[in-house]
Amino acid sequence: MIVITEKAIAVYKRFDGDIDSWARYGTSKDKLALTDQEWFIIDSLLQDLKLIESNFASEDYINKIETQFSLHIEGESAISLLKSLV
Repeated sequence: MIVITEKAIAVYKRFDGDIDSWARYGTSKDKLALTDQEWFIIDSLLQDLKLIESNFASEDYINKIETQFSLHIEGESAISLLKSLV
């Protein structure tokens, strides 16, 4: 299972969610901290958070997303950092 760290989210944030910039200009350290699979998970979770924030998500969907957070994001500080990107 893929677990996303606060460091990975910080790299995502530094590239403003632009995977092309990360692929072209990211250092080897950036690419070790964040894989393309992790990038896609972060994208998906951010999209889900935007749906929740816009009140377009059902209670069941919100519960599913909260489960995804606990499975894929390492710790509360990483979750807070990810939520700050919305």
